[in-house]
Amino acid sequence: MSPKASIASIARKLGYDRTTVYQHFKNDELEYSTILKYGKALKHDFTLEFPEMLQFISTLEEPISEYRATTVSEALKERDYWKDKYIALMEKHNEFIMNHLVKSS
Repeated sequence: MSPKASIASIARKLGYDRTTVYQHFKNDELEYSTILKYGKALKHDFTLEFPEMLQFISTLEEPISEYRATTVSEALKERDYWKDKYIALMEKHNEFIMNHLVKSS
C-alpha cells in the first residue's frame, strides 16, 4: 500500500468497514491479532512499536491470515457459507450414489 493509503482502501483490504477501522484506531486495548492484520495490510512491522507482540506471535500455531472472520456477524456468515457448501456437496454425493445403485441393479 502507498504511504497515503485511504481509510477506505485499508478497510476494504481487511474486509472491514470504515467505521470499524476508526473504532480500532480509538481502541487503546486492540488485540495483537488485529494489529497483525493491519501490519500485513500496510506492510508494516508493528513489533517495532509493540515489542511485546513478538511473544504473542510466537505462540500462534497457525498464521493469522488463516482467520478471516473478524466479528461475530462475519463468523456466522462464514459458518453458514461452509454449512451450505457442505449440504450441497452431500446432496450431489447422495445423488451420485443413488444413480450408481440404480445403474448397477
